Amino acid sequence: MCLTPMKRPFLVALALTYITFFNACTGPSTTNQDGFSSNELVIRSFVVSPDTLLLLDNSAEISEIGFSATATFENADRLAFPLFIYVEDQASGDIYNSYEVTEASLNDQSVTFNGIMTLPKAGLIDLRVVLQSSMSSGSFLRAEQSVLAKSATNEPPVLLEIVYPATATIPATGQNAVGFFAQASDPQGVNDILGVYMDIFTKSTQNFDGQLVLLDNGNPANGDQIAGDGIYTAVVGLTPTSTPRTFELYTYVIDRQGLSSDTLKSEFTTLR
Repeated sequence: MCLTPMKRPFLVALALTYITFFNACTGPSTTNQDGFSSNELVIRSFVVSPDTLLLLDNSAEISEIGFSATATFENADRLAFPLFIYVEDQASGDIYNSYEVTEASLNDQSVTFNGIMTLPKAGLIDLRVVLQSSMSSGSFLRAEQSVLAKSATNEPPVLLEIVYPATATIPATGQNAVGFFAQASDPQGVNDILGVYMDIFTKSTQNFDGQLVLLDNGNPANGDQIAGDGIYTAVVGLTPTSTPRTFELYTYVIDRQGLSSDTLKSEFTTLR
């Protein structure tokens, strides 16, 4: 199905996934690990990427920019969710964005968050990305990473179309593989596109159910046939334990400079 683009809502949906899709940031980072014994929760690292964000150099008053943040812990079982990430102006202290991170993002000893910053038009902004986590004991830990945002002439990618079945049947046995396809372009060429990202929510409860990443890598494992043709694909397997429900899908493209396309909102229903 082909859907009409809509601007991404101001309150950006959380995007939690098992991959980090930007180069590791090399800017300064600090954590308050001191004062906690070895059997307590410790933030070992906090990485935000990219460490330089490109603001749209046009008439738009705001820029929507993709980023990734990964925190690695020691004794992560002592974490108390939700965690919080917020983005602030180092000079003024203004908070531009805040995000709540749920337990679904925890993978062994690390938490990865992918999302969109909404930043004002400016020539240069010194940002601080802050992670605040709490322990089951009630104490708090904080880590932060400096990030630079500056104006750029890079143009954002465009999500042209998404195609997938409106409904899919949950099998009694085995697996029902469902393909998701998207067509995307970028003024700088498809090599500038990192991927197409689909944030998934249960419609009735608005609970976040995860993120599907569609890739144009020519790998049959994710359903892609030809690398670099601008068609991005992913395959989801429904099993007998899948739950019938209607999902809301928010699909967007992110390029290698961290810029995001508009978002397409659509629905997908699983049936018995």
